[in-house]
Amino acid sequence: MRPPSIQKTDADLVSGVGRWLLAVGSPGSRSGLFALTLNRAPPGLMSSPPAVNTPAPADATQSAADTALFGKDPMPRLVDVHPMMDRPSNEPARVRVYQRSEDFASIHEQEDTFFPFFFLSDFSLLADRYRNGDVHTATPLNGDNFYQYLLTFETWSDYWDALRQVEHRSDSDQQAPDELYRVGSPAQQYLMQTGRSCLLGMTLDDLHRLQIDIEVYSEGSFPNADRPDDKVIIVALSDNRGWDEVLHLRDGIGEEQLLQELVYVLQERDPDVIEGHNIFEFDLAYLLDRCALHGVDFAIGRDGSVPRTYGSSMRFAERTVDYPAVDIVGRHVIDTYFQVMSFDVFSRDLPDYSLKTAARYFDLAPEERTYIEGTEIAKAWRTDRATLLEYALDDVIETKRLAGHLSGSTFYLAQMLPMTYGSSARRGPAGKIESLFVREYLRRRHALPRSEWGSQSMGGYTDIFITGVLGPIVYADVESLYPSIMLNYDVQPSGDTLDLFPQLLERLTDLRLKTKQDMKDAEEEEVRSELDARQSSYKVLINCFDPETEVVTVDGIRHVEEIEVGDRVYSLNPDTGAVEIKPVTATQSQHYAGPMVEIKNQHTDFLVTPNHRFLTQRFTSGEYTDLEWETAGDMLEDRIRRRLPSLRSLPATQERPGPISLSAVCDRLAIEHKTGPRGIKELRRQARWQPEEYELTDWLRILGWFATEGTLYKSKARQYENGNVRGVSYQTTLCQKNDIGRSEIATLLNRTGITYSSDQNGHSFCSKVLYEILEAECGSDSFSKHLPPWIFQLGPKDLKIVFDTLMQGDGAANGDRFTTSSDQLAKDFIRLAMHVGRRAFHMPNDGSHRIQVNTVRGQRPTIKPKHRQQVDYDGMIHCLTVADNHTVLAGRNRKFNWTGQSFYGLLGFGLSAFNDFEEADRVARTGQQILRQLIDEIRARGGTVIEVDTDGVLFVPPEDVRGEQAEIDYTVSLTEAMPEGIRVGFDGRFKKMLSYKKKNYALLTYDDELKFKGSSLISRSNEPFGRDFVRKAIRRLLDHDVAGLHELYVDTRDKIVNSDWEGVERFARTETLKDTLEQYEADVEAGQRPRAATYELAKEKQNRTGKPVKKGDRITYYITGDDATVTAFKHCRRAEEWDPEDPDENTAYYLKRLDEFASKFEPFFDEADFRLVFSPEDLFGFSADGIEIQREEHASDYAEDQEDVPF
Repeated sequence: MRPPSIQKTDADLVSGVGRWLLAVGSPGSRSGLFALTLNRAPPGLMSSPPAVNTPAPADATQSAADTALFGKDPMPRLVDVHPMMDRPSNEPARVRVYQRSEDFASIHEQEDTFFPFFFLSDFSLLADRYRNGDVHTATPLNGDNFYQYLLTFETWSDYWDALRQVEHRSDSDQQAPDELYRVGSPAQQYLMQTGRSCLLGMTLDDLHRLQIDIEVYSEGSFPNADRPDDKVIIVALSDNRGWDEVLHLRDGIGEEQLLQELVYVLQERDPDVIEGHNIFEFDLAYLLDRCALHGVDFAIGRDGSVPRTYGSSMRFAERTVDYPAVDIVGRHVIDTYFQVMSFDVFSRDLPDYSLKTAARYFDLAPEERTYIEGTEIAKAWRTDRATLLEYALDDVIETKRLAGHLSGSTFYLAQMLPMTYGSSARRGPAGKIESLFVREYLRRRHALPRSEWGSQSMGGYTDIFITGVLGPIVYADVESLYPSIMLNYDVQPSGDTLDLFPQLLERLTDLRLKTKQDMKDAEEEEVRSELDARQSSYKVLINCFDPETEVVTVDGIRHVEEIEVGDRVYSLNPDTGAVEIKPVTATQSQHYAGPMVEIKNQHTDFLVTPNHRFLTQRFTSGEYTDLEWETAGDMLEDRIRRRLPSLRSLPATQERPGPISLSAVCDRLAIEHKTGPRGIKELRRQARWQPEEYELTDWLRILGWFATEGTLYKSKARQYENGNVRGVSYQTTLCQKNDIGRSEIATLLNRTGITYSSDQNGHSFCSKVLYEILEAECGSDSFSKHLPPWIFQLGPKDLKIVFDTLMQGDGAANGDRFTTSSDQLAKDFIRLAMHVGRRAFHMPNDGSHRIQVNTVRGQRPTIKPKHRQQVDYDGMIHCLTVADNHTVLAGRNRKFNWTGQSFYGLLGFGLSAFNDFEEADRVARTGQQILRQLIDEIRARGGTVIEVDTDGVLFVPPEDVRGEQAEIDYTVSLTEAMPEGIRVGFDGRFKKMLSYKKKNYALLTYDDELKFKGSSLISRSNEPFGRDFVRKAIRRLLDHDVAGLHELYVDTRDKIVNSDWEGVERFARTETLKDTLEQYEADVEAGQRPRAATYELAKEKQNRTGKPVKKGDRITYYITGDDATVTAFKHCRRAEEWDPEDPDENTAYYLKRLDEFASKFEPFFDEADFRLVFSPEDLFGFSADGIEIQREEHASDYAEDQEDVPF
């Protein structure tokens, strides 16, 4: 059965509004807000606007909350609104409205007039235009909020002229100065003016949904619409009203006639929505091109127009997809390919995004489905046409089912918002929520507040108390935690003078809880899954970074999703310009679908939400301004150059140490040694003494010379014929043929007292202790060299010594380049350069890492208009909050710059009209207190708390609480100890849990299914055999099957050694093109990136097939060669080239990958046991006797900050 649509709709928004305080809204870019239809006031010689109008009436049958939720005009069955922008701009603005009939059988259309509008804080900016009659109405609004006036216009030309005048008179370089607030979408303006919402009174299937799929004849390569012979041979069509038809070439019907027939059928069927899988990129684009080739008008718009196309892009987590967007008048286009990618942002387990794979994954494939490989289409057309026609029909059947399964959230959400169905799919959640508030403020003729600047300092509570294998597990969820806090503690934005917030929140909260109950009561799994997806799909947009962003912490460079509360990061003080070390006070991650801003050039790489703040200098009047805050969205609104703050040296994170004691170093590294009056040496009596103590600066120079020029040699023991025995010797050589370098090394060794010898290659010293220290601190060979992590705790003066030494060893003479064969040393050098205030980045090089170094310290990166653009995005985003300064050193692809932090919550969102940081912090602080109270209560009642994550707790119930009903009763009873209005719900039970890291764990259900949280255990970027190995290893850990774990490792290792693969897809890697090939080549030529296997193979594919390769395409490849450390782009092959009869994959490389996957399980074993479990068989076999899986309790900040919530 279908749940009532109102329940679905309200549930979608409830989660968003409920987390409004704790997750950020869409860009406040002073746009996107509200409108109202006003009567024309007679122009006169007045300097102030006319009197306040009375509120527009609402439907008498609606409650106040429902009016705010659904709009004041309950016009049913509104399908689409099309602004008639093709009319002359000096004619009255009009829209065409499409509405379904009462029986849903037909469509009615009519034109309607509306008045473009914006809001203004200072009426004097347009008083002269009002007197001249160029403003339709200027209405003062009730209340004391900032935006006091609503201005409407009869024509678009008047509207744009007025906007330009405000921009000019406000002395602002922005296209949207603070003095005005405007809505960018004409359709949204119309819906706000009228108070109408689309799709009211409809279910998804009340829309006429039509599916389309084409097949193209192409011999030997992918179809190319520009090739005359690559004809459309089949067009399969179906709809949700039981009709289907397969059009195809036949006697007397060529391709031109087939295309004309398709246009006729589409107009005759007259669908509201056209659905297809990859319909933007392939089907519609191909049809448009073939129509142009034959001179056929592809007139499928409801007004008989040809679709409008334009380039666009969307991001799905780490993947960016370029595609040709298509607008069809009166109809919506839904691409199930995008829906599947969006779904997989959460599930992360779809093998690929093809129609057939998705249909099988969701169990939507027709019985006895016909399958034909794409490469076999031409052959099937020649030899088995009937089967090919069945195959095409099955494609549209699967598309219909897939769209029906994945479209519900967007459809039902559109019933509430002043946005069309298509627009609601593209907008960010907080922009949607704010539009509800503004629509109601406008109906009641009330002024809007201006966003308050600042940031939130509190966040959700996450912590981990135990790692290891535990069970049974119960998940206790504080039901609607943040909405409940807001309702029961009278939380409200200070700018919400109409008290709309608590009214709307209470209504939505009730409906969300009811929907969750309906989900539990639903008998059909499909209904439960749909309800669950809808109540979690529209969490509010966080103001944040994309997942590829890295953050510079005092402990190293880490991806933003790995940052945790309490981590210390480098932060720029905006007032003093000093670099300080500050703690992260909050983090948040969630899904976001909407616009992002890409800022990218040689020194900068960011992908952030449009409301993300930056400190910039703007170039105006021939000079740069002082540093000021602005958003990424603001940067798109003009063509002014900007500069970001210069990269300053990073401060030390500890007191400067005194002289270096090698004895202390040996103790730290567990190196055997002996000390005495003459220094330090190994335990062997004949060993040579070397100095034990070194000045810090000298030791840093030794480390620097070894990292860049050092080699190690260990001889073998040998017995001569005369009976004499030569023991093992350990020799370290600092190689240097340059006279200046040799002289400096010799001076250093003489100064420190190290005994050494010299030859034409360099200076050598024999000492097992020094050998093992340098190997442990800096690596053993040119491919494994690195810098010891502890040096990055030092200040820039000491680190400059290391930097200069590395440059002397492997740097260019002019100081602008450093070269190394080591991946890690390349990363360490970039980090080191940053610590001393220099910018460094990768350059392409053949088989090694070439690092370009800016010789000018503290260079400020310039951001030109061509360096910034808006892109569509659908994926996870991550935010963090930094204490005090609210700045952080971050960037993508190791291009680090100072940027504003990501603060979150609409109340905690700096550009939202209704934000309120104090209230946002109050909600977060109260949420933390409630969760701590819940933890205390679970422990007091005998439970063992494992992890807490924002609004719920995972725990082991007491021993006397076993069985589902007992666990439910125990969990629900915890409500008794909670504050009034806070309810604890039972949200799941599991047999076992592998607790790994904070927000990273695996759960084993009672149906023996594994569920994963976080990406630390299993990442989509890993090879399938590795993901499979980790999954199976986790299951064996959960079963305490150590012998089986060892057997799994050995079996997997043997398969790699023997090339015993089920297919190349088991070890091949699939990566996404994140840039165009043109951009890639330009970056390589400019020295901004090294060559990469994915792009080199993409170039080869494009040359081979003749089909253009685009950003977002996926390339699958494997590694060849014999060495585990080969250069990937030189030793990569397309997956389809692998021959199981003559395998050429790199066995050493894939064995190394297996060991990297196995290393994830180190925390669960003692060191010696880990080596036994994850090692190949030896002569003595393997025994699991005595090997125990480790469980570790973790200290946390749980007991801290227990003071009462201050209100």
